Amino acid sequence: MRIVIDLQACQTPGSKNRGIGRYSLSLAQAIVRNARHHEILLLLNDQFPETITEIRQHFHGLIPREKIHIFSIPTPVAQHDPANRWRIQIAEKLRFHFINQLKPDIVHVSSVVEGFVDNNVSAIIPYPGINNAATLYDLIPLLHSERYLTDAPLKQWYLRKLQALKNADILLAISESSRQEAITHLKTPAENVFNISGAVEANFFPFHLNTDQEQTIKQRYGLSKSFIMYTGGIDYRKNIEGLIMAFAQLHAQLRQDHQLVIVCNIQDTERLRLTRFCEKQGLSKSDVIFTGHVPDIDLNHLYNMAKLFVFPSLHEGFGLPVLEAMTCGTPTIGANCSSIPEVIGRQDALFDPTQPDAIAQKITEVLDNKDFMESLCNHALEQAKQFSWEKSAQKALAAFEQHYEKMHSLPILFSIDNIPIKRLKMAFLSPLPPDRSGIADYSAELLPELARYYDIELIVPDNKLNDAWLLANFSIRPIDWFQTHAKRYDRILYQFGNSEFHSHMFELIKSYPGVMVLHDFFLSGILGHLQASNASEPVLTPALYLSHGYPAVAKLVQDGLEAAIYHYPANIEPLNVALGVIVHSEFSKQLARQWYGKHFDRYWQKIPMPRSAQLSSREAARQRLNINADAFIVCSFGFLGKTKLNQQLLEAWLASPLAVDKKSYLIFAGENSPTDYGLVLNKTIQQSKIAKQIKITGYCDTQVYSDWLAAADAAVQLRTLTRGETSAAILDCIVNGIPLICNNHGSAQEIPDTIAIKLPNIFEQSQLIDALTNLYSNASRRQALTKQSKQYAKETHTPYKAALNYYKAIEQFYASHPNARQQRLINELTQIDTIDQQPPSEITAIAQAIAYNRNDIIQTPRLLLDITQIAEDDNDLSGWMPTLLDRTITNYRVEPIILRNSRYYYAVEFACRQLKIPQFMEEAQIDVGRQDIWLVIDPQGKIDLEQIPLHITRQGYLALPQTTKAEQLLQSIKHWVENGVDPSGLIKQLENQA
Repeated sequence: MRIVIDLQACQTPGSKNRGIGRYSLSLAQAIVRNARHHEILLLLNDQFPETITEIRQHFHGLIPREKIHIFSIPTPVAQHDPANRWRIQIAEKLRFHFINQLKPDIVHVSSVVEGFVDNNVSAIIPYPGINNAATLYDLIPLLHSERYLTDAPLKQWYLRKLQALKNADILLAISESSRQEAITHLKTPAENVFNISGAVEANFFPFHLNTDQEQTIKQRYGLSKSFIMYTGGIDYRKNIEGLIMAFAQLHAQLRQDHQLVIVCNIQDTERLRLTRFCEKQGLSKSDVIFTGHVPDIDLNHLYNMAKLFVFPSLHEGFGLPVLEAMTCGTPTIGANCSSIPEVIGRQDALFDPTQPDAIAQKITEVLDNKDFMESLCNHALEQAKQFSWEKSAQKALAAFEQHYEKMHSLPILFSIDNIPIKRLKMAFLSPLPPDRSGIADYSAELLPELARYYDIELIVPDNKLNDAWLLANFSIRPIDWFQTHAKRYDRILYQFGNSEFHSHMFELIKSYPGVMVLHDFFLSGILGHLQASNASEPVLTPALYLSHGYPAVAKLVQDGLEAAIYHYPANIEPLNVALGVIVHSEFSKQLARQWYGKHFDRYWQKIPMPRSAQLSSREAARQRLNINADAFIVCSFGFLGKTKLNQQLLEAWLASPLAVDKKSYLIFAGENSPTDYGLVLNKTIQQSKIAKQIKITGYCDTQVYSDWLAAADAAVQLRTLTRGETSAAILDCIVNGIPLICNNHGSAQEIPDTIAIKLPNIFEQSQLIDALTNLYSNASRRQALTKQSKQYAKETHTPYKAALNYYKAIEQFYASHPNARQQRLINELTQIDTIDQQPPSEITAIAQAIAYNRNDIIQTPRLLLDITQIAEDDNDLSGWMPTLLDRTITNYRVEPIILRNSRYYYAVEFACRQLKIPQFMEEAQIDVGRQDIWLVIDPQGKIDLEQIPLHITRQGYLALPQTTKAEQLLQSIKHWVENGVDPSGLIKQLENQA
């Protein structure tokens, strides 16, 4: 392999002389020493010229000078200044172009978290053909954001750096603790994160100082006694105050015999603050010594002189001072959290850093027990041998090799013949936070993963996005900007749902087709809402007609809005123009076949909904929610309403043993329905006499929702009247391991029986009561469901896997979907000279030819009934036309057409008159598909076929006598269509029967 190591971390003022710079340099040197047959190249930035000669000297004799490459950027790019955003983008592209010339197999960035105040350009932007690796030190600012990310520009910069880490193909963690942080908080797949550990410089070793040397060091730093030592930084997580409090709690003799020596660079303000803190603890200036900066040779001497080294840090990526002390043979104790136990490697040398008395107790245990102290000395030297730069380098190279082999065993997704292709630009249309939409949360979780494959811009209608991560990492564009610049996008992705947040997408997808993610198969709800709120521009009525024909419109007129919404999906128009459809369940594909034909889902792809576990701990969540630790909590998540069967759950819970237990609670974690249904629910609760044990929370923000997920002992998620949706609430329960009860309705049919208690679709109340009682009384059953559901979610629903499947599906759709191929044809035709100067009739003819030539059409076929000869003669129809219009014949839709002035039109006025409904649209010229069947109703034999325009598909002619009955026609057509008879043969048979 050819491996490029970006060593800018060894150049920047903030890192080169600190732990990150030293780690990066030592690891790179060790990788070069252990490279074997691999070729190593180094990458440096010309914005730090004073460091280049020094780094070359560090690698003198290890790597030829010509393999140290220097790239150039034109202007400063310090990322704390928003005005530099465009400069950053230019610098990143220049750096990538330079790296691309080196033709690497792996690019390793030694430190991504650089460049806030300097000119480091260390972004990781996935690009076809380039495999990226990065060293992961820790996620401390993210996990303690209330301390480290209070400055808005700093937070935005850091979130961009986290996206860069997510973008990496390989993360080299410096400890197992850091590795687990990446898996848990960055959602990086475990197989992509490798613990390579760390080591210390060769200038730390056991050393016996003579009396003069000791005296010199003591005088230099004001030491007069045996001392307890700490070294590291000074900030909140280092827990210096906790260590000082612990020292103050030591018994008098130990305090009299020892000093506490804090070895680190310290500003005057910090020295004054900590000195005052010591005084408050009853400690004098001679009790606690602040040395200030100490050179490495003196630091080695201090390690060897110290009687005990104590490291009370609350959070570390590795804890290098611990290993330095142990390498010198110093007895070492430390905090029992993050990476520190890995380095110390001994349980009895650990303490709880949040409890000063626990620190004091452990210090006392060591100082008062010579055998324990000697044991720690011996252990320190042996444990330190487990760490070396050679081992870390070998682990890093093994990770590179493993990834390289894996990528070469897969079909090439990102490049052609190892030549990088361009990074595609995507427009992403979806509700986003703070929209109160499950799809908004879904998109916010998906986008950081999808950004590995596309350069994404977010199309936001109202510019009210408030998600910090999305604001930091994605460009935001308004809809009018998108409409003007749509051609700049290689891919367009629509997240479609059945709520008001998607209302603008119906027109956009017709003008700017893209891939459609269909969250709710039924879209009639949002269309009905739009029509009800703006009667002057009906949108549901034409959608019902286009999707389902005249019967759907008749149902709307005769039975009302709600009946039509619940009965019909009304979604055909966006589905027909989409370049492909992504759904989350086989149930949605089944609905597509049911409504529009057995092949309608040919260009649909099922991708399980991505979902990650919430990170709230059970104890912390219950404290915030004011719930006792021993309470038994049953939750139902999501908006309440009749489709969620909340009333049935309430009645079952009240009739179960749970209602008798005063420590048992039923929580509806969501907003109640504003309808009569919600009023009845509230009334039932108030009349139950145990209303204090039942709660409807109202709308839950992200934190509260997360807390209820963490606090719940069991969950019940019931459904009826599905809209074809996949329940995010059900999946949240599964991902978080909450023992779940659900009924076998809609997409829930696909949930494995092993991970939930599944009731029948239509269940008896006794069955729900039994299920509740089972979970309440059977802890082992709950534990088994928790384990199995978490494992299932890990294998099926991780955002990382979903994003990869998204990428594969989108690229397949754009390559092969009939609509995408047609779009490419139209683009080619528009490039022909003078085509824009041709008259409308010519353009119409071209459009008709394009439509007719599509033999891969997936639209629902129709029976085009030519009623030209009978349109005005209502009395001769014998009553069968309304019956015919109001029936579904297999998957063929009946569509009356009429010839006027040598052109065929949809006979809207005629059909509406037959069904006794108002005419709802103007009559338009027809379009004809290859799968449509044309039937001429001509009882008197008056029509002259030669007058029919050539663009009409002549698939058959049938002269129906006046005595033909509707049922006879229906049964004949149904029989022959279902048996796959050629349309021309079908017509002949119908003629014989007639």
